[in-house]
Amino acid sequence: MNTEDLPEAVKSLFHLIDGVDAGTSGPVSCAAAAQAAAWCEYLAAHARRLYAAVTDAARVAAALLATRLSHGRLRARSPRARCTARSGRG
Repeated sequence: MNTEDLPEAVKSLFHLIDGVDAGTSGPVSCAAAAQAAAWCEYLAAHARRLYAAVTDAARVAAALLATRLSHGRLRARSPRARCTARSGRG
C-alpha cells in the first residue's frame, strides 16, 4: 500500500467500525471521511518527525559525531589545537 491509498483505506476502516458499532450499512459517511482525513494528518505529522531523524543531514552528522566522541574513536580538540596541527606548529 502506498501513501496515496492510505486515506481511502482508513476511510473504509472507519466506515466499517461505524457500521459494526451502529449496525448500519451503505455508502461511506462524511463522518468516516472526516475521521480518516484527521487520522492521516496525525500519521503524516508523526512520519515527518520520525523521518527527520534520518533525513536531516545536520542532525545525522551531529549524531555520528556524538557517537564517535562517546566511544573514544575521535578525540575532542579545541579549534586552536586543530589550527596549530594543520600549520605544523603543534
